[in-house]
Amino acid sequence: MLALAPLGMIGIQPHVGPDDEDGIALAVETVRGAAPMLVSTGVATAKEIGMETLEQRLRHERHINRAVGASYMPLGASATTGAE
Repeated sequence: MLALAPLGMIGIQPHVGPDDEDGIALAVETVRGAAPMLVSTGVATAKEIGMETLEQRLRHERHINRAVGASYMPLGASATTGAE
């Protein structure tokens, strides 16, 4: 059995401030992409998700709460077996 020797790891997590328009777009498009799976697995109904008003609702909440958001964190790692 080969043992792996870690070489390094990295994680990058984008954060968005309350005035960042890209944050709203990222959230809306993430939900749009996940909506079919959310509905098909019973996590939420299409009515509960409310794609037609999601952007407006997010903008409203962001405005009221001066919200800051964080996106998913892509991770990467590298290693070697030590074999040449």
